[in-house]
Amino acid sequence: MNTEGHDADTVVLMTSIASPNAVMQSITTQCSKRQWRFIVAGDRKSPRDFALEGCDYYGIAAQRASGFLTAKHCPENHYARKNSAYLIAMQGGAQRIIETDDDNMPRDAFFSPRTLRHKVMALHNAGWVNAY
Repeated sequence: MNTEGHDADTVVLMTSIASPNAVMQSITTQCSKRQWRFIVAGDRKSPRDFALEGCDYYGIAAQRASGFLTAKHCPENHYARKNSAYLIAMQGGAQRIIETDDDNMPRDAFFSPRTLRHKVMALHNAGWVNAY
């Protein structure tokens, strides 16, 4: 069942060294309602017994077993572990990948439909511009 205009091609991902917490539980619940996939990439300090129904957890061994070279060369205890989750999501056919952190409780808008098209102002003859 797909709701709110979403489909199963959406993946939410994060890295975490924490045990399943309220943030992860909230994300799992909301992803399940929308048939989104939820991937957590673990690291050296992650609990060996990490288990959260509705969450695809990839510890370091599973990341390395994925076949992606980056998983073998990525440093441990590093934010870059999230790259394994991105690659796993793409390999699974993800069309939309949304990343977050295990300490950010998502608001309702986090799960709102997203669009690839936005109206933006065009700058002409503005010289150098910092888009950020």
